[in-house]
Amino acid sequence: MAFILLFFLFVVFIFLSLLKFLTKKQNMENEVYTVEEVADILGVTKVSVRNYINSGKLKANVKRKGLSFSFEIPQKSILDFQEKYLK
Repeated sequence: MAFILLFFLFVVFIFLSLLKFLTKKQNMENEVYTVEEVADILGVTKVSVRNYINSGKLKANVKRKGLSFSFEIPQKSILDFQEKYLK
């Protein structure tokens, strides 16, 4: 009986660990960065990042705040940009 209980606890532990890993991976894929953060990552100026966005080379989401706005750049867009333009 003790063996069955230990086995059950082990299976639950493995399941929860896997669930935590998958959730963390999904959150990383959904991570977004500001223009300033992307400039630091790419080693360019904020103006260059905005130019990449305006030219369509770097995909970004527009986040409106009243009359002003800011860009949110997904991590996947940064990786795609690096692969395509910074080789």
